[in-house]
Amino acid sequence: MTATKEEIIELLLKGTDERTTLNSKGLSNYGIDFSDDSLTNRGSCTCNLITNDHIDFLADKIGGVSTEQGWINLVSEVENGIKLEISGTTETDYEVFFGPSGTDVVYFPLLFSRELYPEKEILNIVTCIEELGSGTINAGQGKYFSGANQFGNATIKGESIIDPNFVKTEYLRARCAEGTIEDPKNNLRNLIESNPDKSIIVSLVVGSKSGIEDNLSWIGELDADNVLWNVDMCQFRHSRELIESLTNNGVSVMITGSKFYQAPPFCGAILIPERWINKIEKLNELRHFNLFNKVFSRYDIPEKLRSKTNLPSEINKGGVCRWLVTIKSIYDLRRIGQENIQKVISNWNSFVNRELGKYDEFILMPDQSKTNPTIISFQVKGKNGRLNHQKMRSLFFSMVEADHTGLPTKRFFIGQPVAYGDKSFLRLAIGANNIVNIHKRGGDTFEIEKRIIAVIQQKLIEFESNQ
Repeated sequence: MTATKEEIIELLLKGTDERTTLNSKGLSNYGIDFSDDSLTNRGSCTCNLITNDHIDFLADKIGGVSTEQGWINLVSEVENGIKLEISGTTETDYEVFFGPSGTDVVYFPLLFSRELYPEKEILNIVTCIEELGSGTINAGQGKYFSGANQFGNATIKGESIIDPNFVKTEYLRARCAEGTIEDPKNNLRNLIESNPDKSIIVSLVVGSKSGIEDNLSWIGELDADNVLWNVDMCQFRHSRELIESLTNNGVSVMITGSKFYQAPPFCGAILIPERWINKIEKLNELRHFNLFNKVFSRYDIPEKLRSKTNLPSEINKGGVCRWLVTIKSIYDLRRIGQENIQKVISNWNSFVNRELGKYDEFILMPDQSKTNPTIISFQVKGKNGRLNHQKMRSLFFSMVEADHTGLPTKRFFIGQPVAYGDKSFLRLAIGANNIVNIHKRGGDTFEIEKRIIAVIQQKLIEFESNQ
């Protein structure tokens, strides 16, 4: 194929859902144009941009790919690349399953439960629900969460894919009304012990929108024969050793490339333990997988399972490209060394906390020390108190859709508001590319952060004067 800049941008925005569609102003529902190179990103917890580096890399990588087999080979390259970056080998005790986004891979534990225990009802327990993607509520019930699929076709948001008689969900909150992080352990124990006849899926979160990390020791403490454990690491801000330890213990792990590793939105994957796969590999047909023929391609699942489904044979070329960018980002970050990575993160976290503390308008979320240090969450206080979610969204869009001075670019992007109850908070976050660039500038230069924080205060004053 040819690979001009325009063609690569078009390809990168395909194979997702309506979230990458631009409105009449040329903006996504995040308030940005994903290919806008006049934008500084400190919102790697929400989504990322298509950069000139991505385009140059992909022009070289896919420029010579002209056949379907060439794209199939790239799918295998991505599968092996993920394994190599996490495990150092392609001989792993897990396999990689892909989804157009992190929300799509929420379906896979449900699918395995249906294939393994077709006669059993499912109890799907998900923690930190208000700090996950908004589509997780529908996806966790086996319903379509979006109005469009990776093939460019319409789907009916909220329509059941799995028979709703077989799926019950329990969504546990991340924070109480005051914003303090909840401890769901007792709720989990009660739900597991009171449902011995159900096939239970427990999805813990290690890296929510504000960086909350569930206690993974609960897996060993609360395990039962009827439980499949899944860990949502879609922020992908954690060590390869932690991921491997989970898969070694039969836990599936959800990851994305479009958060911390700053690939364009969106690309999801889930690492499924071999012990799960061995049980369904014996089946002649994966009939529950076939129900998801409007969600997944056969090339989203490992080669040894493809002949057992009638999933579409269309390759998600945009998804392949987004994962190729992710793997390059993982490699580029690792190349600067763990000591330098930790130095940048520590310096950045300390600086942003200090800078936010200089303003009466900003209030750090409770339990900040318990969250991932690459994400800092804070509320905004106006003249009438802390902004609710509706006002915070208005403030957010007034910032990200406007031009500003004093930055390397005209505009900036930060983590979109997260609601809990009627309250809300914003986030500043750095990802892999940010860390590499800060390291190249000496590892302790944060004039960009200082200016962004000042602009947020200025926009708050403007916003309130117009109310």
